[in-house]
Amino acid sequence: MKTFGILLIGWLAVLGTAEARLGENKEELENRFGKAVNREGIQDGDCRLFIFKVEQYEIGCFLRGGKTITIVYRKGGEKMTDNEIYTLLKKNSSGSGFEMVNKTGLPVVFHEQSTKRNASYDGNLHTLYIYETGELERFLGKQKTALEAF
Repeated sequence: MKTFGILLIGWLAVLGTAEARLGENKEELENRFGKAVNREGIQDGDCRLFIFKVEQYEIGCFLRGGKTITIVYRKGGEKMTDNEIYTLLKKNSSGSGFEMVNKTGLPVVFHEQSTKRNASYDGNLHTLYIYETGELERFLGKQKTALEAF
């Protein structure tokens, strides 16, 4: 039981450092994670992608106008646990909290009504996407080139 408690504390500490938040600027991201792996970022249209590595997480942050509009979490090729997903969603919730929209199928989609934020978890790619509503089309379209580098 003591070992479990130590592992839980360690896991929460790692996950706590892997939290990006929508709306943060590059300086806030670097204060949280250290320097980006790609220091200048990858420019794609009016967005810039910065990639950070924290423990087993790769975190891609798309910034437009200096603010984070989309965050991509990938856990080193491993499946994220439900607790990891909900912890990251909670950290990006500034309102009513994310609710699961579809309970079956992939990707699993979440929506936060009060802030109009969305998220999806792709179990095949082991990747969690959190984004402002309206950014999905931009993310899937214009950011495709930058995402391929991620």
